[in-house]
Amino acid sequence: MCDKQVHDPHLDLEESIQWSKWRAPMLMRMKPSLNLPYQAGLNWQRMDEEDTLHLLEYFQDSYVRALEIELEKAARQAEVELAKQPNKMKGDAVEITTKSNGTGNPVKDSEQVEANPSVRLLALRARVDSATPSGTLRTAEAAELLGVSTKTVNRRVRDRILTEGPRRGTVTIASIKRTLPKEPQES
Repeated sequence: MCDKQVHDPHLDLEESIQWSKWRAPMLMRMKPSLNLPYQAGLNWQRMDEEDTLHLLEYFQDSYVRALEIELEKAARQAEVELAKQPNKMKGDAVEITTKSNGTGNPVKDSEQVEANPSVRLLALRARVDSATPSGTLRTAEAAELLGVSTKTVNRRVRDRILTEGPRRGTVTIASIKRTLPKEPQES
């Protein structure tokens, strides 16, 4: 969004560079950016400082979430690539082959990960273990990892045992980590 700053020779240099006194126009809350209907008379009316900070934080969180989604996609693809490689994972005798599904028919790599629950659980656990504190899982993934139904996950969110993520249908990884049983230490 473009916003003009009228040059004022009385402003100090810091303010002319940082725009710390800038206030968001109501236009930023209107469609298509957010949910308010467009109102031509209000579009350049400025919000107060608190609303401006809240709105900027919302847009910042949305931007970060979009980056997290792209990173999660890349991580899933890396999981598939890792699953292609025949090896033993964490002591399991699980090997994934890319040649066939036992019937002689070739299988897509992503289907192999989805079809093998132990590999999928290991991949989900690895995502949780390596995620940032602000990371999230979809409700269905959290249910699979916790070994419960999605209804149970939703009930735990409602009862504040788990914390809902910033997007609908997600749960924070930090709250999942608090409820996961600890893995036994290998000796």
